[in-house]
Amino acid sequence: MTVGDAEYARTRDAWQDIWQRARFDLELATRHYARSREIRDRFVPHLPPGEWLLEAGCGLGVEMVSLRERGLRIAGVDYAVDALRRLRAHDPTMPVVGADIHALPFPSGQFGGYLSF
Repeated sequence: MTVGDAEYARTRDAWQDIWQRARFDLELATRHYARSREIRDRFVPHLPPGEWLLEAGCGLGVEMVSLRERGLRIAGVDYAVDALRRLRAHDPTMPVVGADIHALPFPSGQFGGYLSF
């Protein structure tokens, strides 16, 4: 699958549809699930302290919200711009950009870590 082919376009459309149908409040509540907390507890200690992180394919931003609650600096990127609008409606300070992860609009070396869930 490459950028521009039909399968890639279908995948993009599918994610737009998934996030459009998702209930933001229910998605956000998943950050409190025991399994979600356990997974975060395993990887957060390995993230570079004080550096900006990038979550690729952040969708509604559940992990971004969770990591910001832990004091981490994180930005997000997703091509599902409607999901980003919903995230921004929840928290207008969320640093998110509508873009494709294959063509990130950031200079090289801007982030100390790259996450994708």
